[in-house]
Amino acid sequence: MAREFRKFKGTITKLNPPHYAKDRNVWVMMVKENDTWIGISSRSEDKIFEYYRELQTQVSAAQLNIKVQATTLQGNWLKAAEYSVGMMEKAKVDDPHQLLNAVESHLKAKEANENVPTLSEACDLFYDKQTKRQLSHYTVRDYKRLD
Repeated sequence: MAREFRKFKGTITKLNPPHYAKDRNVWVMMVKENDTWIGISSRSEDKIFEYYRELQTQVSAAQLNIKVQATTLQGNWLKAAEYSVGMMEKAKVDDPHQLLNAVESHLKAKEANENVPTLSEACDLFYDKQTKRQLSHYTVRDYKRLD
């Protein structure tokens, strides 16, 4: 089983890119956490560079005061979710469950509107019902003029 890289809980103040140590036959990366240098080594170049990029992301996020969190949302879904949360914050809504309630009510309203016929469909239904009543042709003609 492959060994996991060390997880840093403190503040990473400096991050040196990985380099190959010929004498030890390993890749080495130096990380300064809370003013203490820590060495990370790996025999796999791909794994250590992947971990280096992950740590760079953490450092960038810490400098921008952003929390990095894994999500299953992609592309436009993520942008829409962030925008929705921003709108909720702007409206000073403190409860995050209100966003869920808003989505649920929107889906219910959308489902209810799917069963409502369009105007032309409603007119056709009306004409069909009126012709079954055996109205005079003058009345039917007047209905058609309104259309």
